[in-house]
Amino acid sequence: WNAFHYLRGWQYDEHKDKKAKRHNCLLPLEQFHSDEARETYQYDLLSILNIPLYLAYTGYEIVEAA
Repeated sequence: WNAFHYLRGWQYDEHKDKKAKRHNCLLPLEQFHSDEARETYQYDLLSILNIPLYLAYTGYEIVEAA
């Protein structure tokens, strides 16, 4: 969830503001020190890295555009 929002330009702020792409639940990356925060980061990262596997499992593949 964090990676999804960070990759789309969202930033942490104490107050949620959808128009400004700010959210109070986005933990700043430099604060990922607790075990729970690291697990969340790893979950987000692995979800992105495994997209080719998810696609292959459903019969799709990633190919180079012509």
